Amino acid sequence: MEHEVKKEEASLGKALRFSAAQRQWACEVGKVREIVRSATITALPNSTDMVAGVINVRGEVVPVIDPWPQGRSDSEPDSNKKTVIILQTHDEHIGLRVDHVYSIEDIQAFDLNSSMDSDTASLHEMVSCNVYLSDTDSVPLVDVGLILESVRSVGQKEAQETTGQDHAFSAAGGIQ
Repeated sequence: MEHEVKKEEASLGKALRFSAAQRQWACEVGKVREIVRSATITALPNSTDMVAGVINVRGEVVPVIDPWPQGRSDSEPDSNKKTVIILQTHDEHIGLRVDHVYSIEDIQAFDLNSSMDSDTASLHEMVSCNVYLSDTDSVPLVDVGLILESVRSVGQKEAQETTGQDHAFSAAGGIQ
């Protein structure tokens, strides 16, 4: 009598699959604090283009980044109620505005050498690599640390252009 041996596929972690700018993305589940549906985003004056504004999450003001406004669907309502994924770093939280959150899936493989397509190339500052999720094509994996660095560098550049000085820049879009 032969025993069947089931081959277990090795998972390299879990990722949250979401859509934004009319394409699929992923982020590591360990970096997700929570998902806020129907969040009201309050715009900030004089913030960078990437900063959508801030939301209030149980008394905590969280900056919300929208790095892909040019890719928004024309059929999307103009309501300011949005889905926001709250991502965490060691000591900071930042919101990422998305169109839809799908599921948590296993990461099957990392594609570190993949080239960015034309849609993703402009967002390379926030993508650490592509990953293969459960039985899918590769999906760009966004990195909260890279997002924060990108927003800060854009903010510092804009601050230098408008004031001619180098100021510290917060993720919420203000000059400190």
